[in-house]
Amino acid sequence: MPKKADFTPIYAQIGDFVRQSIESGQYAPGDRLPSEKELTEQFGTTRATVARALQKLVYEGLVQRRPGSGSFVRQADLNIPLETTRIRSFDEQMASSGERVSYRLIGFRAESCRSACEALGLAAEDTYLLERLRLVNDAPLSLERRYMSKTIGDRLSVRELNTMSIHRILAEVLQDPVVHIHGNIRVGSATPEIAELLEITRGSPLLIRDYVLSNAASRPLIYGESVYKEQFRIPYQVHQVEGK
Repeated sequence: MPKKADFTPIYAQIGDFVRQSIESGQYAPGDRLPSEKELTEQFGTTRATVARALQKLVYEGLVQRRPGSGSFVRQADLNIPLETTRIRSFDEQMASSGERVSYRLIGFRAESCRSACEALGLAAEDTYLLERLRLVNDAPLSLERRYMSKTIGDRLSVRELNTMSIHRILAEVLQDPVVHIHGNIRVGSATPEIAELLEITRGSPLLIRDYVLSNAASRPLIYGESVYKEQFRIPYQVHQVEGK
């Protein structure tokens, strides 16, 4: 009896092949996958078809595409609990999960924006901007933009900015720890600049946190924006209180 023809679209066959290679352990999280050119030759199809297959795997959360580098098996999501009763830095939260956090300084200069000046109660000429990448296990996860007063900025060293969380800097270097955080969480998409820094494709979804860090006297110390790529989740619990 003749073998039944396979009418599965080529892009779906490519997707199944890559998916099975990942699930079988042939490619581990972080490993580079075969290039579009290699898959095009292997399946005798076009690069557009291969790109469609890989993009579907991106939507499924299995693959991450990095402009200029190729496609990689996506790392496991990081859990960042939503805590409202105590203040812990991102470093502390990641360390409790066994992850290693580091920083890459992009710039530290006199610069302001209207939102920062209003939040901190500063004149434009009295404001510094700190920009740096936050890496987890040497892979970029987020871009930090932190505005602060010139008084604070003049007391910080390059070594501290390259190695310490802002919470630790305020607590240990300035002896003025964060006691209050007020902020918002919103969504956005990656601009070409952010996409290059975070090694993601342009237009990729982002989670963005805007916040003000204040001390025990409720004096604003930092106005910040942290831009995260989609490689993490925020677990939380809500409990009904009787009579409420």
